[in-house]
Amino acid sequence: MSGAVDVFRRFVEAARLPCVTTLKGLGLLPPGHVANLGMLGMHGLEAANRAVQRSDLLVVLGARFDDRVTGKLAGFAPGARVLHVDIDAAELGKVRAADVAIASDLAPVLSGLIAELGGPLEIADWRHECAQLRERHAWDYDPPHEQVYAPRFLKALSAAQGPNGVITCDVGQHQMWVAQHCGVHRPEQHLSSGGLGTMGYGLPAAIGAQVGRPDASVINVSGDGSFMMNVQELATLVRYQLPVKIVLLDNSCLGMVRQWQELFLDARYSETDLSDNPDFVGLAQAFGLEAFRVSSREQEASAIERLLRTTGPALAHVVLDPKANLWPFVPPGHDNSTIWTEDPR
Repeated sequence: MSGAVDVFRRFVEAARLPCVTTLKGLGLLPPGHVANLGMLGMHGLEAANRAVQRSDLLVVLGARFDDRVTGKLAGFAPGARVLHVDIDAAELGKVRAADVAIASDLAPVLSGLIAELGGPLEIADWRHECAQLRERHAWDYDPPHEQVYAPRFLKALSAAQGPNGVITCDVGQHQMWVAQHCGVHRPEQHLSSGGLGTMGYGLPAAIGAQVGRPDASVINVSGDGSFMMNVQELATLVRYQLPVKIVLLDNSCLGMVRQWQELFLDARYSETDLSDNPDFVGLAQAFGLEAFRVSSREQEASAIERLLRTTGPALAHVVLDPKANLWPFVPPGHDNSTIWTEDPR
């Protein structure tokens, strides 16, 4: 937001510091960068959370220690000193005490740190440990079933879209799957409502992005609950022939809420069943979009190719297992060293 992405990258290269990002910081480093451990927090990648928990110094740039990042605050990075830089002085020390606090725009601070470094930090053992964490906790994209697997589908979709495309999200499990598995190359290319939790945000955001960058590939990843919040904007896509591509991940429920009800409320489900959803393909076609259904593993690759080669707006209705949960997961009331990768019961 401060326009400091490039100087941040120069700082990381100069210091050779392993990095994690918040949801809004995705893309600060390219997805394949050797220093990039990915997103941390409640649905962060295991390598990122393990590294932060073991660290002895956190350089925190423009982040606010929100509860979805820290988990149980008392257990968050318990051995780490904190250098916190934020343009808003009210954020400094508000949640986590900072050993060094700097109220400033990021760019001049990072430029100053680069000038003072004089070379990479002497932390070769720590870099090696972080690399091992990333390798040890690498994602398995080959589960033993023939249904569509959302992480695999989104990873392949992101690779096919390329490094210059824009991806927008709504709110829920799909939002976190995008954060975990789509290769975001710049923060400006990942549009999410973040902590506002705004279901229905994704399609209008995609429309704005497409108008702002007419030649860019713009994809809206939505869930069946969020999609219905602003479904009327399909008419806007067709009216202005905006080539936004929609990936509708449909698990016939409010997936994130259903997962919490399953894990913490003894599967007492309330108002999360969306099995009476409309025919999304027929609905999109009624608005004038190209639309088709994807329901098995063998259809994933061809569906992505068809979606991206369509000239105008298009929708891929991707059918998921209603019982598929989002992992990893740091359960509420725990710190980030407690990481569930499957149902613990």
